[in-house]
Amino acid sequence: MDTLIFLMQGGFDWTIIILIGGIFVVFYFLMMRPQKKERERLKMMLENLRKNDEVVTAGGIHGKVASIKDDIIVLRVDDNSDAKLRVSRTSIVGVTMRDGEDVDEKEN
Repeated sequence: MDTLIFLMQGGFDWTIIILIGGIFVVFYFLMMRPQKKERERLKMMLENLRKNDEVVTAGGIHGKVASIKDDIIVLRVDDNSDAKLRVSRTSIVGVTMRDGEDVDEKEN
């Protein structure tokens, strides 16, 4: 009954559809697009990982890449005792130094 009265009084109001569409556009530009860029940046960083790069893992461990084999990276975490850790490639979240030079945050 209410629907029939609503339709008789002037039809469908498009402002609610425009409002919902606007919310989706804002959501895309504030949430989804930056996450996509971050995923692409992380993927490129992992693909360009080389021996002797200084990296940080998701657990906060800092080390220098000793070797890379498929999905396993061996990190040298202490030069004095030659302590090494094997970590998954996906656990690397950032490169701090490459070729002895600090890496900018935008490149990282």
